[in-house]
Amino acid sequence: SALESSGVSGFAVQPVPLDQAAGAKLSSYAFVVLSDTGALPGDLERRLTSFVNDGGGLLIALGSATVREGRVPVTSQPIGGETRPRDFDTAVVSDSGQAALRGVAIGQVKFFSAARVDPSGAAVIARLSDGTPLLLEKSLGAGKVLVFTSGLDNTGNDFPLHVSFVPFVEQTAHLLGGASEGPSNQQTG
Repeated sequence: SALESSGVSGFAVQPVPLDQAAGAKLSSYAFVVLSDTGALPGDLERRLTSFVNDGGGLLIALGSATVREGRVPVTSQPIGGETRPRDFDTAVVSDSGQAALRGVAIGQVKFFSAARVDPSGAAVIARLSDGTPLLLEKSLGAGKVLVFTSGLDNTGNDFPLHVSFVPFVEQTAHLLGGASEGPSNQQTG
């Protein structure tokens, strides 16, 4: 909904249930989003890994089902449980120049839970104030994976209720989908 509401994304959203995703032709997608999937079927995970290695983009949003599995799909980063602050935690941006967070006021978002992902081999773009990695970027072959250690719904955080959520989703789509950040129309002489 956030991507469709941006109005300028240039992407068509096609939701595919996990049980039907194994038959999807991944090369026909600009990028793929996994939202708290838990364990992936082995064949689908191999195909997603190949898709990313061949230059595809992947956004993985974690939640309780994936935390129970103990590792991030595709990147295989270990998950050491879940952090649940007494009230909530806030985010601190580590890399303000990173395209997905450029101009996004994520510091105002309340996080109620996040997976404790081992960031080895990945760039930490944002952390929670307690130091827990929140957004990680990892290159695999010619492609890129962004791991958001909380969910994209409003159970683990209130991000979807903030005005900054739509720009985050749109910028992430452009980053992972390989869309240029420049204007799509230019005057010629």
